[in-house]
Amino acid sequence: MNPRIDWLPAECRGPASDFWTRVVETSRDQNEEECKLKTYEDEQVGKKKIFRPCRDNIASTYGLSRSAYAHHLEVDSESPMTPWIPHQKKYSPGMAGLHEEILDFNMYMRPTRAEHKMRQDVIDRITKSVNNLFPNENVRVEVFGSFKTELYLPTSDIDLVVFGDWPSPPLRQLREQLIKDGVCNENDVKELSRATVPIVKLTDKFTSVTVDISFNMKNSVKSAELIRRYMCRMPHLPYLVLVLKQFLLQRDLNEVFCGGISSYSLILLTISFLQLNPRYDSRITTTNLGILLIEFFELYGRNFNYFKTAITIRDRGSYKPKSELPLDNSGILCIEDPLEPTNDIGRSSYGVMQVKHAFEYAYVTLSNGHVLQTAGHNVGNGMLGRIIRIPEDVVKYREWVKAYYHIPVPVALTAFSTLPFAQMDAYSSDGSHSSRSTSPCEDAAPKKKEVLVSITRSKSDSDSSHSTVPTTPTKRDKDGMVRKPIASQMWRPSTAKTRSTSSSGVNRKNKTRPMANGRTSR
Repeated sequence: MNPRIDWLPAECRGPASDFWTRVVETSRDQNEEECKLKTYEDEQVGKKKIFRPCRDNIASTYGLSRSAYAHHLEVDSESPMTPWIPHQKKYSPGMAGLHEEILDFNMYMRPTRAEHKMRQDVIDRITKSVNNLFPNENVRVEVFGSFKTELYLPTSDIDLVVFGDWPSPPLRQLREQLIKDGVCNENDVKELSRATVPIVKLTDKFTSVTVDISFNMKNSVKSAELIRRYMCRMPHLPYLVLVLKQFLLQRDLNEVFCGGISSYSLILLTISFLQLNPRYDSRITTTNLGILLIEFFELYGRNFNYFKTAITIRDRGSYKPKSELPLDNSGILCIEDPLEPTNDIGRSSYGVMQVKHAFEYAYVTLSNGHVLQTAGHNVGNGMLGRIIRIPEDVVKYREWVKAYYHIPVPVALTAFSTLPFAQMDAYSSDGSHSSRSTSPCEDAAPKKKEVLVSITRSKSDSDSSHSTVPTTPTKRDKDGMVRKPIASQMWRPSTAKTRSTSSSGVNRKNKTRPMANGRTSR
């Protein structure tokens, strides 16, 4: 069992599994540092390309099957890490229940107004820093990726592209300017000049949001518009994508440089799946999302031939032999770029076999859960909770964002405005009403009369009753951007060092270690 991908479902846990789990943990005799994420070598790609999972991921569920975290996986756990399930809610049996749970998951995970404002604040500060670096040049900063399509998770990064006239990308100059302007610390910004696409990668000092800044990538903005058009044609696409993104994120399989697949590749895989699914019809709004999710996992986890088949979504989508495409077929995953047919989107995903294994695990786990539920067994924590969990750090981070960027008026978000499920459009995940404006499909439908409200931080923001999060307003300039926030107001995630129990099963408070016989040793 891969501790990154798999964990024992509730029906497989018992005295025997707990005993052998403690045996394995005791025999390792490792400290917490040695129990962190390890590298896995893919035999298909050689020794140089080793699977390197991302480490700074508060959404990771690595090692969830360890005895220290076993209580999260119990059927009637008090902390099941499934915050999207309303209190005491019982879902319908079978695939109808999974469909309902996916709706609740999207209701909870969809971007809130505060999260949108927080990311816009980060973008504004970086844009101002770029303008300070090139004051007299025709330079512009644009957003693309998940923030543009509004398919981002609470911990997703922000993708920016800077357009200008330079002989080579000014990576170092921009890095120094960002540090000078206080956007990030010196150790939190890197120049990836040797990457396929040279970028500046930074972590915002105040919000801990990761930002990738590229240069003169013309197709980046076009790709976001392309996805928005497909979201209009396929109303079920955003629901599946958010579930799949969280599924890969918590397993550290969402970054190309870590061996996973990018969000763009994942969305193209989902579009191709919906295009070629003979039972899917976008005109039928009552399609069961649970069935679509399981069929997606079955296709890319068991049936798809990654070594011989290429994927294209052009001309209503098709599968083609890799030999017929004018692409660099050095990678296992081959996805034709719909905007540039000679570009292979998936060629850098050298750890795609890990992704395939994760998809297969999800297919088997959900299928078994459906069989058990049909037979009358209590699977606990919902069907979706068998493959997805949200750690407490993510919940606390969202609470911090909501408290600090509290907005009393709605922000116009668009990603879910065209979807068929009316109950999803009424309220945001923080329980407040959310209005919609400019839809990606507004050209195909009459425009609705709406009132646009400017977004400002009112005086009531500083009167918040949240006791665990500092709410003293920071100094802002005339543009409303944060200026040198107080250190105590910055987001500080809890790490393994601050937990009472580490992933290696050691109780840090009492400094004891569980033994195979159930006793503890100092």
